[in-house]
Amino acid sequence: MTMAIDRIRRLDELSPDERDELALRVFGLRSQGANVQQIAKRETLSASQVPSLLAEHTKTLSIPNKEQAVLLELDRLDRWQVFLEGELRRTKNPTAVMNSLLKLSERRAKLLNL
Repeated sequence: MTMAIDRIRRLDELSPDERDELALRVFGLRSQGANVQQIAKRETLSASQVPSLLAEHTKTLSIPNKEQAVLLELDRLDRWQVFLEGELRRTKNPTAVMNSLLKLSERRAKLLNL
């Protein structure tokens, strides 16, 4: 019995319109709360392709839409922070959790241009 293996999509094989459409779908999935791995699996992409498509699409957004995208990402970071702070109280390895919290803080600062 053979299993079908989805081939990772090559972005350089897409036309500009196809790439724009894919970037819009990726952005929509991310806006709905899908994580990078879920998006990659659904769109047959590698996990490293998703952020680049998100960045491409974000460049085309108007200012209010960019602000909305930043707010969505900040909300996601807030939820991760709450989760990690709970983990910090329960973990036997606080260093790993603290490193994750520091990375979240760095990401938040970058989003806010601080």
